Amino acid sequence: MLPYIGDFATAIKQQARDINVVIAYKNGDNYVFLQKDKLQSLTYNAKVEKGLGGVVRKVADIKAMYNEYTTNLTKGMAINLYYKCGDGMCKKALLYISQVKINKISKIISIEALDYLSYIEGIATLPMMKNTDLLTYEKTVFNQLGYNYTIDSSVVNPRLTLGYPVSSKLLETFEEMAEANQAVFDFGFNSTYELKLPFELPATFSLPLTDGYITPSDTFEVHVKKFGFSNPVDTLDIGTELINFELDDDSSDQYNDVKVSLFFPSSSEQKSLGKVTATIPGSVVNYNIGTIDFGNTMIPQVCIFDDMVDVADYTIGSDSFGFSVNNSGVLAKNIEAEMYGLDISTATLKNTDTDSNIKQVSNMYIQSATVYDTEIYKHPNCTLKTFGNPLYEVGDTIAIDVYDVLILEENLVFNGGLKCTLKGVAKDNEAY
Repeated sequence: MLPYIGDFATAIKQQARDINVVIAYKNGDNYVFLQKDKLQSLTYNAKVEKGLGGVVRKVADIKAMYNEYTTNLTKGMAINLYYKCGDGMCKKALLYISQVKINKISKIISIEALDYLSYIEGIATLPMMKNTDLLTYEKTVFNQLGYNYTIDSSVVNPRLTLGYPVSSKLLETFEEMAEANQAVFDFGFNSTYELKLPFELPATFSLPLTDGYITPSDTFEVHVKKFGFSNPVDTLDIGTELINFELDDDSSDQYNDVKVSLFFPSSSEQKSLGKVTATIPGSVVNYNIGTIDFGNTMIPQVCIFDDMVDVADYTIGSDSFGFSVNNSGVLAKNIEAEMYGLDISTATLKNTDTDSNIKQVSNMYIQSATVYDTEIYKHPNCTLKTFGNPLYEVGDTIAIDVYDVLILEENLVFNGGLKCTLKGVAKDNEAY
């Protein structure tokens, strides 16, 4: 559940409530604050796929008046989404504009904004590899990419004997990491950022440098949090916050049992991934030997040289390996380097099962026996329609009558008022 200031948690549950939405962004040295009098509508969606864990994807679609306050909104700009109710406010999301469309006739600007990972997914790659435990590997990835992060100490941390990116794309690798951790990766506000903004905001102004105000955030953080049913953060009652609650009859993704496979590489699966030969001139520094291209997705494990070398630098990924060397001697040196490793497509998975009513979880990061909570696969899906409470997050558990509901998707719609559709998995507490 999101943090808030003032009486927001109480005010948002009142039958008669005055809700305001605030979009803040930086324009030069000033900050612009768009409120509901400048906005036509806003739809915000946050979702994680049903599984042992995953990455929360966020998208907001905003329609606003096209005027002097919105003319500078451009692709790549960071925007802050807040909700105000009563004398309180909550910070909802830090998003990056991915698309802008302007209708100069109707004077409407339409904006699509995404969470940071979704925004950079098509342009960022992950050409790195490290053999270590999963937690250390994740921290290395976050640090290399410049991400701040917080990791909940309760997340599962199976030992990782072979670390590698699942693909060159961040999302696919992070999805696998999150599942192996049984966690959600949520890209949002820096946890140290404290919201202290004036409630009645003019359209634009320079924030004073006092303790009473602090600028909107344009820095994000990766929150790695435990995923699964937990103690409910709130209880919803039909007739007040809850408009409707429905269980899904479709049981196609509901299983009687779930088995988590272990990735188990055998020595017989190791093979040569390629070699490179070169003549290193004498008295050189950082001389580029070349690149070994694997062709398929591989797990490189060891590089064997036919002579002693001083490796200056290297890059290693799931499809290639390249390096440079130093030679302090005056004589040239002939060298051959051969890389050995595993072909992911032929890797062995233990504990496979073909029963159609048994869910088989296969993840290359799961390489040692670890107890996973698989309840998410054993209960029906559900849909809730509510008056809208932006304090809820994907991954929260809420209580409804005899059910505990794990939220997998949140869809908030603001058009003067606020309504919300939640989707998740419902656990019947009276059945157990």
